[in-house]
Amino acid sequence: MALTRTALLNALKSFTPDVGAAVRRFPLASLIAVVFTLLHLFEAKDVFGLSGNAWMRVSLGLGTAFLWSMALTLYAERHEWSRVRRLAGEVAGFGVVAMLFTQSVLFSLQPHLMFLAAGILVGLAAYMRVGSTPNAAFWQFNHHLWLGAGLSLVGALLFAGGLSLIVETLELLFEVDFPRTTHEKIWTVAFGLVAPINWLSLTPTDFSETVQEGEQEEFTSRAVAVIVKYILAPLLLVYTAILYAYAVKIAIDGMLPKGRLGPMVLAYGALMTLTVLLAWPARTASGPLVTIFWRHWFWLILGPVALLFLAVYQRIAQYGVTDERYMVVLAGVWLAVLGLWFLFRRGVRDLRILPASLAIALFLAAFGPWGAVGLSVRSQTAQLAGLLEKHGRMKDGQVVNTDADKPLPRAEGRRVASILRYLERSGHLYELEGWFAAMEKSPFRPGASTARISKDILLRVGAPQGAHILTEAEHLNFTAARPISLAASRLDRIIGPLALKHGSTDTVLAVEGGGVLSVDFENNVVTVRFEDGRELQFDLVATARKALTLKAPRKPTDQQDDPRVPLRIAASDANEKSLLLVENMWGNISDEIVEVRLLRGWLLIRKD
Repeated sequence: MALTRTALLNALKSFTPDVGAAVRRFPLASLIAVVFTLLHLFEAKDVFGLSGNAWMRVSLGLGTAFLWSMALTLYAERHEWSRVRRLAGEVAGFGVVAMLFTQSVLFSLQPHLMFLAAGILVGLAAYMRVGSTPNAAFWQFNHHLWLGAGLSLVGALLFAGGLSLIVETLELLFEVDFPRTTHEKIWTVAFGLVAPINWLSLTPTDFSETVQEGEQEEFTSRAVAVIVKYILAPLLLVYTAILYAYAVKIAIDGMLPKGRLGPMVLAYGALMTLTVLLAWPARTASGPLVTIFWRHWFWLILGPVALLFLAVYQRIAQYGVTDERYMVVLAGVWLAVLGLWFLFRRGVRDLRILPASLAIALFLAAFGPWGAVGLSVRSQTAQLAGLLEKHGRMKDGQVVNTDADKPLPRAEGRRVASILRYLERSGHLYELEGWFAAMEKSPFRPGASTARISKDILLRVGAPQGAHILTEAEHLNFTAARPISLAASRLDRIIGPLALKHGSTDTVLAVEGGGVLSVDFENNVVTVRFEDGRELQFDLVATARKALTLKAPRKPTDQQDDPRVPLRIAASDANEKSLLLVENMWGNISDEIVEVRLLRGWLLIRKD
């Protein structure tokens, strides 16, 4: 008897009941997971010619849309929205996400923060009604939700690890030749499709189930209570005592706290708030340490937050605001507000305040002139203007021509390069275009890449050569894998091994039999000068681009299969007789610029 459509659907459900239920419940989120996986499997980055930053934004944008779809579905289920209304809400959210992520420079978007805010929203979506305090139901739902996320990641890891092991075994035992990208595609499917769909299938459907307060009997809740009681609460109380002792020490010494304290306090604050959430069900039945922690955490955290502000103040005063310092200050403000809120809050304390306030803070920091990128760009631009004015490179808002014989001090040059690198990476380099309007040849010429513009700006303001590191570039790390044979009948001398760093000048080498020669390495050119006035130059640009394309074979059957032999660079003299033989080369390469920073090799000087 022919199978009907209903029979086929029922058969599919019997084989994949959880996956089918997840797709029916979260259709658009499932579709996004499929699209994400297909784009990575078919290497859409190369197909569409996307840069690394653009590809990152596409990936995070899809991830943010997935989380938004998931959150809105949970909210709609709890409030019994119609399917049409829910679909309209999801599509509207997708439109906002697409606008922000495709116009990231215009909105000064920080994609990671938007992604994190959307992730927190998933756990809050079903409990956003103001006025109620559903701590028990909120805790239980999130316990199941994030436990399901963790199990989904473990399942994806086992899936990918098992398939990769099968592939390696087939290659070893049966000499089956799989493509080079097989393992990459396996892991892409595992974490792009298998893990998200499994998480959707494990997402709770009961929003009213509550956790038992007091002694925990359910296995996973009891495990959480044990971790809080014997590990998290004692360690945090000890760490709190250390931070307060350090506060007393700096008060006695009359000195500011160390700059490295910021990340330490951030980690402490994050773990503190997570422990507060985890400790809630068993807070009255986990012993005296947990009781002390629960009752006093909100004012204990205020002292370390004050240390954090003191630690970051000096760095901002000296070097301005950056994304990282912005986040340190934001976290400090968030922790301080939380501590004060719970300190003066009477009655039952609402657990939702912790994740909700964090989600709002991350969302506000993710875009706009007030956000991490917008504020940091303005601060760093002002820092750059101050540096240039200090050294006479800028006047009345315009960069002026400088004397090439008076370069910026090395430390100042590197600071200028660091700011330019940040503006280039964040997509805001063109905000400096007006500074060069009065110049006859502006660095912002049509068709120039941002890497080329940054390099030209450094040259115009007199920064030391080699101060700039390319942002949109591939990393070059060439190492010869097998020897090379060269005819040596007309060699005058072999000099090496040479280990040269970009920017090194007048490296003096003694020559056996008497005499010396000097070697300079600047601007991708190795220059060798002899005592008699002769000079040889070796240009590394073409060879560096060639080295970038040389890859080790996946399964070499013979040493000769490896194309990475030492690279030969002929001298640029008329006869091109002498050679620089390169064994190792390290640097960065973009479409327009090559920067070789380190090399190791031998000089082969031939007779005239």
